[in-house]
Amino acid sequence: PATLTAPDRVATVASPRYGQVTLSAWDARHRRLIRDGYWKGHDGPLPIVAGTVVRVEIERLPGGGTPAGAMWLWHAGPAVLDLVTIFAAYQRRFDLEHTFRFLKQDLGWTTPAPMLPDTALRWSWLVLVAYTQLRLARGCVRDLRLPWEKPQPAEMMSPRRVRRDFRRVRGLTGTPANPPKPTRPGPGRPTGSARPPRTRYPTYRKNSRRGKKTTKS
Repeated sequence: PATLTAPDRVATVASPRYGQVTLSAWDARHRRLIRDGYWKGHDGPLPIVAGTVVRVEIERLPGGGTPAGAMWLWHAGPAVLDLVTIFAAYQRRFDLEHTFRFLKQDLGWTTPAPMLPDTALRWSWLVLVAYTQLRLARGCVRDLRLPWEKPQPAEMMSPRRVRRDFRRVRGLTGTPANPPKPTRPGPGRPTGSARPPRTRYPTYRKNSRRGKKTTKS
């Protein structure tokens, strides 16, 4: 836009996916904070957080389409990073989103509803252990690809693809644990006893400004 001042820093990088990428940055810009999210319970006046505003202009989209316009990024931290590092860190966001989706949908990270934070932390560690096993088993599994998927080398297989043949690998490796001992059902809860109600905790909302939907009369 014509109202923008001259950028403090400009960098150009050649990307195999986006073509020529032009990065323009304005340093020492202050973001207007609101009393929500991290600053919801802050006492006193809100601080002034200085950061860098980055405008990203790409030549093409990965699918060959034309970009709709420039993309704006915000960075604030103890150190001033170069523009290429900021853009590379933003591209890693897609890998993180796919990883979290795999942990939730395939490994059941958010399936249980633990009552205590320690229980949730232990369950998260178990999920990470399972994810690590899938990463380490890439060279031991067969590529059970779907009809529309292309063949991939073992070092490039995703955890979801490794998981399809992981049951066979697990049966071949064995386990250091002893065979399970026979057991009988326990006595259970005594007759007439009542379990205390579960402790309820308030729901944390990232953006509390969104109110409930109201119907117009």
